[in-house]
Amino acid sequence: PAAPARPTAARRRRTRSTAAAAASWCPRV
Repeated sequence: PAAPARPTAARRRRTRSTAAAAASWCPRV
């Protein structure tokens, strides 16, 4: 998505939704 791969930004926004989306397109998970 248009969101950056930063844990801080995810914390500011919906930690649940952001974390889930990040894990979806993040190869780190």
